[in-house]
Amino acid sequence: MNKKSLLLGAAAIGFLGINGLQAEAAIDETVKNIDIDFYYQKDRVRIDFKQDKKGKITRSDIRNDIKGEKFRKELGEQKIREMFEDVDFNTASNNEIFMAILDYIDAPSGSEFTKGTFNSRFWDGKKTFNFSDKEVLQSGEVTNNKDLRKIDATVYYGKEKVDFKYTVLNKSISSSYRNTITGERYKGLQSAAKVNDLLKGFHLRNSANYEVNTYLLSGLEESTGGAEATRIVLRAEFTNGAKRNYDVRL
Repeated sequence: MNKKSLLLGAAAIGFLGINGLQAEAAIDETVKNIDIDFYYQKDRVRIDFKQDKKGKITRSDIRNDIKGEKFRKELGEQKIREMFEDVDFNTASNNEIFMAILDYIDAPSGSEFTKGTFNSRFWDGKKTFNFSDKEVLQSGEVTNNKDLRKIDATVYYGKEKVDFKYTVLNKSISSSYRNTITGERYKGLQSAAKVNDLLKGFHLRNSANYEVNTYLLSGLEESTGGAEATRIVLRAEFTNGAKRNYDVRL
């Protein structure tokens, strides 16, 4: 997944609240530990970061079964800092943090995130950020679009296309994403995170069609290599019963 296009921010995903680090030092001396454990079927990604009160790193290990990578000490610390370098923990959405992790893992198209946990603690004892995959699946929330119940959209680029679906049913998420230009295909949480990235900047129900088109095309520009869109088909339903349907040729 592409880092610039994804940070972003999930998805579609409401985690627990967070307060924390400053943007100029995404991981500063206030952080006690960061513990990440993600699974893609049988493949595991494990990240363990710890430091003492003086900011001395005591552990910085990465194990990525998907890529067959293992990093420790200075190189592990570098990779972990790079993972969160664009995240301001004071203002970032929970989804942005989740997406930063997915972006680092960079699982190949077609792989499926099956379960995972993220935990962090801070030396003042007050700042914490924790989520599990169950909390993610039960949240059913898209940033700026909490009233969205269902969306089915296709953006055409001549003979190629990007299409995505996102549905919230009984507070559970069902989602799929496909980009025929790059060959990317995602389902579940990874797809929901991609959809959230596309929809995060505006409120779908209240925006004019040209605003929706602008946001979607801008969000897809990098992942489509700047290709020229020729048509957008969008159908959406909201929790208040409202619907939005349009088919426009560009």
